[in-house]
Amino acid sequence: MHEEYRKILQNKSTRRFFVELLVVMTLLVAFLQFVVEPFLLSRFPSIFPSPWSPSGPPQAWMQDTRIGWFKLVLGALLLGPYMYYRIYRTDLGEDMLAVFDEGR
Repeated sequence: MHEEYRKILQNKSTRRFFVELLVVMTLLVAFLQFVVEPFLLSRFPSIFPSPWSPSGPPQAWMQDTRIGWFKLVLGALLLGPYMYYRIYRTDLGEDMLAVFDEGR
């Protein structure tokens, strides 16, 4: 099993896809955190109240509020089509899928 993972991760196309995915996810999270969230909090305070509460521990990765869930859903809706396009509509995706199919 470990040999299969090693073979997959040593492939150039697979590594490139994972690096691209990491970069896109980082940019998407930054966009949602620093552009979308302040915009929504300032324009729609009645729908998205401020998620920061002075009491209680800070949330680690996502606030359990409307804005947190909205960012999670919007991020999934933006990342999903990108991943689908890269995997099923480009040469990079075809190469990567060929490596995964070899392991079966």
